Amino acid sequence: MRIISVLNQKGGVGKTTTSVNLAVGYANDGYRVLLIDADPQGNASRCFFDDYHKLDYNKFAEFKVEDRTDQYETASELRKMLLSYTNKKDINDLLQGTAEPHECIHSTKVENLNIIPSLGAKLIQTVTYLQNKGALGSKIYNVLKRNLRKPLKNNNYDIVIIDNAPTFNLVTVNSLYASDEILIPLKVGIYELDGFVSTVKEIYNFNEEYGRNIDFKILITMMQRGNRPDYKKFVEEIRYLFPDRVYQATIGYQDAVVNRTSMKQEFLVNHDSNVGDDYRALVKELEEMQ
Repeated sequence: MRIISVLNQKGGVGKTTTSVNLAVGYANDGYRVLLIDADPQGNASRCFFDDYHKLDYNKFAEFKVEDRTDQYETASELRKMLLSYTNKKDINDLLQGTAEPHECIHSTKVENLNIIPSLGAKLIQTVTYLQNKGALGSKIYNVLKRNLRKPLKNNNYDIVIIDNAPTFNLVTVNSLYASDEILIPLKVGIYELDGFVSTVKEIYNFNEEYGRNIDFKILITMMQRGNRPDYKKFVEEIRYLFPDRVYQATIGYQDAVVNRTSMKQEFLVNHDSNVGDDYRALVKELEEMQ
């Protein structure tokens, strides 16, 4: 079994899109896949659950609070209302020990693919919980790995993919400690390069601090189509600076395709397009490395 963390400290580089399409692509090929959403935004989870759609504009318009001068309380009550439409156990329950691991794993509409979701932006609270446990001397870096041991063994998963937040915190540490390898999506750009460099340094710091030796590979994402010499130079330089660490597959970007698949809640890896071909090529490359 293979556990891959998808990680980059820079947002907007295709991290969640890569995680989701990798998971679906593997599942399409008959592999048993577990996708773990370790990002408080929960965007990967929203690709598979429609719980939030149960709240329509009419129901929201009926929402009332007793004291509108207390904006914090208003926000808290709104959060409760939103969560009332999403009653699934998620990664927060797993990391905080309020649910058994099997309760946090849910089937999806994709055959062979299960998910541990991130719901209601509660991961920030989970970080605080882990920090408090650490202050009491508990081992807080391997909570996820310990909790995954039994379900991974019992469900015979072939691959686990973890979608991480664009930050480095105790939840990220847990993800990396449970992982065998790291995939870093990198969009062409100088600002994106800065985020990538920070991510690489954090990986080396993590390996040194926790006695691990997790390797990483780089995926060039969101490549604009057409003749773009600057893009080509950027990719060539990355391949030169990080030999044998860059996937041969690169992921292109087409506004029309991305918008169309998003509106229809489709997965790019299933789409008949150049971007779909890119993701299928990436899945095939990873499978050959299995």
